[in-house]
Amino acid sequence: MKNRYLFGSMTLLLAVLLAAGCAKRQMTKSQTDILDAVGAKIAKAEQMGARECAPRELAYARAEYDHARHEANENWENAQPYIRKANKAADDLLEKTRLCMEAKRPKLTVPTETVPAPPPPPPSEAAPVPTPETSAFENIHFDFDKSFIREDAKPVLAAVADYLKKN
Repeated sequence: MKNRYLFGSMTLLLAVLLAAGCAKRQMTKSQTDILDAVGAKIAKAEQMGARECAPRELAYARAEYDHARHEANENWENAQPYIRKANKAADDLLEKTRLCMEAKRPKLTVPTETVPAPPPPPPSEAAPVPTPETSAFENIHFDFDKSFIREDAKPVLAAVADYLKKN
C-alpha cells in the first residue's frame, strides 16, 4: 500500500517537472516589437524585388529571423544576439535590394539643347464620319418551359442573326 502511494506521487511529480521544463516562455514586448520590425524589413525587401535581386540574402534573412523568433520563445536562452543577427541580415538584404533596384531603373537623361518642334500642319477638312447602324436587339421569346421559339419571334431572331453576320 505504501509503495502504491509512493509510486503515484513520484509519477505525479515527474509529470509536473516535465510539463514545467518544456513550457515556452512569453516574449517581452520589446522582443516582439523588434522581431516584427525585422519581419517588416524582410517583407519590404520582398516587395521591392528581393527574389530577383538578392535571393541568397533573402533566404539568409528569413532563416535568421525564424531562428531568432524560435530562440526568443525558448525558456533557457538569451535571444538578444540572435535578434541582432537577424536585424543585421534584414538591413543588409534591404540595402542590397535597394541598390539592385536603383541599378535596374533606367537613367533619366536631360537633353542639353532643346530644339523646338515644328508646328503641326493645319488640320485638313475632316471627312464625314459614317453613322453606325443602330443595333437594337429585340427580345426573342420562347414558350413557357419550352426550348423552341415562338412563331412571332422567328423574324426577330433572323434580323439579329443577319446583323451579327454583317458585323
